[in-house]
Amino acid sequence: ALDRGDFSVFAQMLDRNFQLRRSMYSDAAVGFRNVGAAELAKELGMVAKSTGSGGALVCVRSAPLAGLDGRESWELSAEEFDHASQKFRELGFMLERVVPHNV
Repeated sequence: ALDRGDFSVFAQMLDRNFQLRRSMYSDAAVGFRNVGAAELAKELGMVAKSTGSGGALVCVRSAPLAGLDGRESWELSAEEFDHASQKFRELGFMLERVVPHNV
């Protein structure tokens, strides 16, 4: 999906993977803190997947927004990023912007 630039499918795959992990291993095994952060991501219009490293998650916008030029945008605006960063800090997480090198 990433190689094709299909971020919609990528977001669906991340969400599905996290939901499968929850159903297979339980919220306690996945980590209640990780589950809470993933639920916060959904409230903020993102999907999240635990990396399995004990506290890191990958979050992406769940659907693109139409930019002023009519093109789809998957990036959070500065305002959205600041708001999301504050909400994640309240849960004890840091939100970092990651930009793929070939996009």
